Order: sequence, then C-alpha cells, then structure tokens
Amino acid sequence: MAAPVIVMAVATIMTAGCSSGGGLAEHPSSHSTASSQPQPTTSKAAAIPNGPQLGKMLAAAHLPKGWEIAPGGDSIGTSSSMLMAGDGPTPAEYTCKYLDSGASAGYPISWWSSSDASAVLEYPTTAANLPQVTLNVGAYAPGNAAKTMAKLAALQARCRSFRDPSVDNFPTTTSVKTIPHLGDQNLFLTSRERTNNAGTLVGQMFLVRDGNYIVAVDTNTGLDGDVRPATVQGFGAWLLQQLQQANYLS
Repeated sequence: MAAPVIVMAVATIMTAGCSSGGGLAEHPSSHSTASSQPQPTTSKAAAIPNGPQLGKMLAAAHLPKGWEIAPGGDSIGTSSSMLMAGDGPTPAEYTCKYLDSGASAGYPISWWSSSDASAVLEYPTTAANLPQVTLNVGAYAPGNAAKTMAKLAALQARCRSFRDPSVDNFPTTTSVKTIPHLGDQNLFLTSRERTNNAGTLVGQMFLVRDGNYIVAVDTNTGLDGDVRPATVQGFGAWLLQQLQQANYLS
C-alpha cells in the first residue's frame, strides 16, 4: 500500500504547481545546475537553536494526516556538538557510496551544521513493510548551509553512475532535480540501485535551504515501502513551514 501524496496548501507549492498526483511538480533536470547554486539569503535567524530545541520542534509538529512518529523515533539523532560547526566530510567519507539507495540526508546535514535533529515517521498499514520517511533539520553559522548544498551538488555531479561497494558492487545511478520557488536552494536526489535478485532499490533525498537552515527528507522505497516523490517533496515544504512557525525564520 502506497503512502498518499501530501497536498500542501501553502504559497510556495501553489507557485510551483501541482503534479497529477496532487503534490509538488518536479522541475526539469535541465535546470538543476543553475538552481542548485547558492541564491541570495532571504531569511536569517537571530540565534542558532541547539539540537534539543530543533528536536522539540519536530516532536511537537502537527503531522500530515495519517503519518505518525515511529516507535523510538521521537527526536532521535540530536547533535552532540550543539553550537560548534562541523569540519565537513573527510576525503575518505566524501565518496559515491554515500549517495546509494540507502543514503541518509542526515549525513550531509551534519557536515557543517552547528546543531541538528531528526525523527522517523511512518504511515501505518496492514503490511509489514511500512512506508517511512526520515525528517532532518540543521542550523548553521552564516555561509555553512550554502557550502553544504554546494558540496552535495558537487558529489552528485561526479557520482551519476558508479558501482556501490557497500552493497555487493551493484550498479547505481543518481539524478538530481529542483523545485522552483522553494527556499533559497533545494536539491531532490534520486538513487537507483540494480540488484541481482531484488529488483531496483530506489532512494530519495530532498534538501531545502532557507537562509542558515537546511531541512531534509529521505526515504528508501526498497526497504521502507512505497513513498512517492511528490510526498517526499511535500514533506520538504512542510518542514520549512514548521521552521517558520517556530520563528526560526523571519
């Protein structure tokens, strides 16, 4: 059973347009290079919230209908270095395997974030293989959020096709799209990993930067059930809305 497309009645989505599934329209990939570059910052926070504060925001959010925080997933993964910017990925870590079908948006979020938090959501069904998405939010010192987005875009550009050493050397391809008029930057990455006997594993990762914050959503349809691209994109816009309502963006 597929999780439903999230229909968001907010200005950013109405501007972007709706797909036939009722969610966000996907921007043509030909625009991805230009749209993934840093744009002028339009909103800034007065102070950087710490990890537990960001976690409380996720835990207190009014979730889209049908979704709930997974058992044990309440505000998990809060940063242990609350207000100290990370050093970025090491050369050994900055490799294509971090964009495979099981890729986690929490990894690039943590590169230079001063604080971050995450939570796992599920859409309960009678099936054992529940659709799940992971929500992430990171707060950054000025300039570090844009640097994170640029670094991730550069990694995808050189990892369009590779063999994944993490999973039996399976052939993997990645692609990137952007959604117009959503945040200062956004990147929607899809990874397709062709297995020998389990078909194609598909991972999705959507990051949206607004000022000195990045919100992100990721899901692996091969392991976590069928989550449509429009739902992943809708969660990105919804997370941005939660930041605005928490007065982190002004």
